[in-house]
This record gives sequence, C-alpha cells and structure tokens, in this order.
Amino acid sequence: MGARKRFRIARRGARLGPAVPLLAAALLAAASVGPRAASVGPRAASVGPRAAHRTAPAPGAAVVTSTSVAPRPTPTPTAAPATLPAQQVFGPGGVEGTVQTLVDGARGRVLVEAYTLDDPAVVAALGRAVRRGVDVRVMLDPRGLNSASTVAALRAAGVRTRAPNPSYVAHLDMVVVDASAVVVLTSFLSADNLGPTGQAYAVVDRDRLDALQGASLFYDDWLRRPVRLFGRNLIVLPDSAGTIAAGIDRAGARIELYTSGLSDPAILSSLRAARGRGVVARVLTQSSSNTAALRAVAAPGRVRFRDAGRGTVLVIDRRRVVLGSMDLSANTLTSNRELAVVVGGQAVAAYVDRLFFATFAQGQIPKVAPAPAPPSRSRGRTVTRGALTLTPSVPSLVRVGGEGVIVASTVVGALVRVSIAYPGGSSPATTAGAALPSGRGTYVFRWILPSGIKPGQALVTVTARSRGRTIFSKTLFTVAR
Repeated sequence: MGARKRFRIARRGARLGPAVPLLAAALLAAASVGPRAASVGPRAASVGPRAAHRTAPAPGAAVVTSTSVAPRPTPTPTAAPATLPAQQVFGPGGVEGTVQTLVDGARGRVLVEAYTLDDPAVVAALGRAVRRGVDVRVMLDPRGLNSASTVAALRAAGVRTRAPNPSYVAHLDMVVVDASAVVVLTSFLSADNLGPTGQAYAVVDRDRLDALQGASLFYDDWLRRPVRLFGRNLIVLPDSAGTIAAGIDRAGARIELYTSGLSDPAILSSLRAARGRGVVARVLTQSSSNTAALRAVAAPGRVRFRDAGRGTVLVIDRRRVVLGSMDLSANTLTSNRELAVVVGGQAVAAYVDRLFFATFAQGQIPKVAPAPAPPSRSRGRTVTRGALTLTPSVPSLVRVGGEGVIVASTVVGALVRVSIAYPGGSSPATTAGAALPSGRGTYVFRWILPSGIKPGQALVTVTARSRGRTIFSKTLFTVAR
C-alpha cells in the first residue's frame, strides 16, 4: 500500500473517531439479520454460514416472520447470507436439537430459567459454552425433577447457578441466547419431553424487544427485584395473568385450546362467553379437569380429554397462537412464574392447528353423569345504573381454610371492591379488598377463609365504580368446616 493511500485511510479513521466501535457493532448486528422468510414444514428457512450461531428449522417446524423486524443490509456488497425469521415454532419431536444448536452457537451469554433441566444433550451444550468463554447462568427451581444433581453437574462445569426468586414457583422453561433470541418452551427441559417422542413445543423468538425482555426477566428473578414488562409478544405470569382471558374475549369465530389443566374461573367465563356469541370452541385437556363448568364451554363432543403433555397451546381465529409453560388453573396463573409467547400469522396458526386436531381426534369425549351435580356457584343479582352494569358470581360454599373466588362482570376500567361479612362470633368479622382485572370486563377476588370464621351464612357485597357512578350487589354464601 502506497504512502498516499495509507494517509487517506488514516485521515478517514480520524474523522470517524470514537464512532468506530459503534459502527463495528452495528455491522456485526447487521450480519445476523437478512431477508425475511416464512414457511411451514421440513423445507423451512435454512441457515447460511454467516448465521451459523442461529438455529436451522428442524423437520416439522413452522416459521413465521414478524413484521416488526425489518431486514438489515449486509456489511459487504457480496450476496446476502441465508437468514432466519423473527419467530419460529418447533412442534413435538423437533425441540431438543433446536435448543442444543442455539446454545452451541452462543457467543457471549446463555441464560436458563426452568423448573427442570436434565436433558443430557442440553446440559452438555451448556458445559461446552462455558469452555468457549460464554457467560452461562442457570436458575432451577429446587422442587424440579433432579434439580440438585443437575445443579451440581452444572457447577462442576463452571456454570453459574442460583435458586430462582422464592416468591414464586419457577415453572417456566426459558433459554436466552446472547441478546438475539429467547426460547419459550411448553414443557420441561428433559429428554423425554424434548426428544423425538416428546410432546413439547418451542418458540424461538428473535424479536429484539422480546429477547431483551427474556434477559430482563431472568436478571430480575436472579436479583429478586420486581419484573419490568416491555416485551412485544411475551406473556409473563403472574404479572400479566389477565392477558390470556383477554385474548379469548377477542375471538370472533373459532378457538382451539389444549392445556394440561383448566379450572380458572376467569378463563372458563371467557370461554362460556365466547360460546354465547357464536364462537366455535374445541377444548382438549386432561381428565382431572372434568367438571360441569368445563363441559359448558363448548358444544357436546367439542370438549375432550387426553394427556398431551404440559403447558398450553391456544389458537385464536387461526391467526394468533399462544404457547406457554402454564396450565390454566387459578393457582398457576396467580402463584407461578410462567412464560408464554404470542405468535401471529396464518401459516404458523394452520401448522399448530393441524397438530392440535391430530391429537384432538384421539381425545375421549366425557360421559355426563345422569344426575347433575348441584351448582357450585351462585349468580348474584344483576344491578344496572345507566351504562354501568354489575353481575357477581359467588361460590355457594367455602370451607374454613379453603380458597374462595368471587368473579364480577362489569364495564372495562371499573374499580371493583369486595367486602365479606362473616357469621356472628367470627374473627375477623370481615374481609375486604380490590378485585383484580382478569379479562375484558371481568374482575376476580381470591382469598383464604381464616381459621377463626364460624360456620353459617356470610354476606358478600360487590361494589363497582366507573365515571362517577357507583353500584353494588349483595349475595350470600355458606361457610362450613
């Protein structure tokens, strides 16, 4: 290189100054994102040599491109490398290799928060990442399967471990790779769930905000601080417990739902309301959820029972899919740390729908007992004042030491409070508090009946306030030991 040419290059570098590192970082980031792709099945988008740290779709993977992530230019004028879309869904049987490949491609950081992690292939990949100099951190719930032995093996490999935030049961299954992807799974990180015969789904979400939200969630739990919510497509529980019912409330034509448990009053109420407005719902869940309330959410034959693994798979109007680690019981939605992700697009919805119907066809149609069980809830008097309407739903009987759930239906944005007056001689004499939003126009109040409450009749007063108007409704329930 001649002296004059070297001088021109030096002058150009001097003008760039401190911007050079930023430019280099931008070019590295640009190298990992390219043209969009959307396909379903074994011929999904492949990975080029410049994106080798990303995961190539396995057979059976559905791929959807998010419109929120635009292609970026490559750093050289040569042909653009093969790239991956913003979100990919991997169905049962194609998950283990996906997680392992992502971890093997990590460059700077891998974060895992899970209830159970004992898949040998994934554990080995985490060890290899440490040896490459990657910062690997794992939080496992101590109640999970083989958690103690897994933590010991990870520490021996140099992985930094810590118990999750003790305020919650860490029931989520999440892997964050660098700042580029968050993997949300519906089942444990174990070989029988992730392997060829497993029933787990996985979503690889490369949306920038979602990846940062996954990392932020991990560090918030690692440091025992409140979770900050800003992700575009992630549903963090219990912080966003009402989001799932709200999604069901927006359904216009059809719902396909598999969940490993279904008993949450707000979810059941939203499903019943959807049926009432003509939405065709098909529900598949485990037989332990068989109740009259569940059978009422869909027409006969459209509620079936089959154990198809952990978690929840929800398809709404064949346009949106929700996949997550949670079941839909009241305890899970309010007490567990769970994670779900929303994926949009007809291609991925059709792919998940096909898997749902293949399992739904094998489900058992429930047999209804000849004598119906007595109703477990009392519907309070509906009160109306102008545009403000209030209808409470109160349990017919609550046992001392048991949980009671009161559901109120009113206008969106109302302030709803519940006051309970216990039978004479009870200690305490009353319980009061705010009902929390749980779906569009639905508010839920949960409490545990204290041990000092006497048997007899208790009076519930539900009050709703909105735009200067206040209405209330009163209902009785029985306290028993």
